[in-house]
Amino acid sequence: MKKSTIFNSWDYLENPEEGMEIWECERNLLTDFFKNNAVDGQVIMQGTIGRWDGKYPAGKTGIFDLLLSQLIQCADDIEIYDEGGHLFIRTTDHDGSSLFEVKILTEKALDSLENYRYDEGRWRNLSEREVHDKLMQDSHYARLPHYAKWLEMKAA
Repeated sequence: MKKSTIFNSWDYLENPEEGMEIWECERNLLTDFFKNNAVDGQVIMQGTIGRWDGKYPAGKTGIFDLLLSQLIQCADDIEIYDEGGHLFIRTTDHDGSSLFEVKILTEKALDSLENYRYDEGRWRNLSEREVHDKLMQDSHYARLPHYAKWLEMKAA
C-alpha cells in the first residue's frame, strides 16, 4: 500500500513558522473534509497511546475537530498520513508516541452508539472498547475516509 504523507512536523524543523502556517492550512482542510463527508462530522479514532510506562489501547468517537484538538493538545510532533484509504494520525510527546486510525461513522453506527449510551440495544452489555472494536471492524458502522484520494481530486 502506498503511504501518502499529508503533514509531518519533522519536515519543518528548520522553519517552524512555515510549518505552523502549513499545519493550519492542513488542519482546515481535514476539518472541512470531515464536516462535509461524515454525518455531523462524527468519526471514530482508535489506536494506542504511548506513555512512559508503555503503550495502551485507546479510542474515542465524536466530532473530528474536537477529537483532533484533544489528540494534539500536548503533542510535540504530528504526522498525518493516508495508507490505502486508511487515515492515521501519529503524535509524539515527552511520554512517547501515539498512533490512531480515523474512520467515518455511518448512520447505523450513530444509532447503535445512541442506544449503547442509554443502556439499550444489543450492545448494552459490551465494554466501550468492545463497541469501538465492532465499529472499526465492520463497514456497516465505519468507512474509510480515503482522504489522500480526496485531496488529489480537489487539486485536479
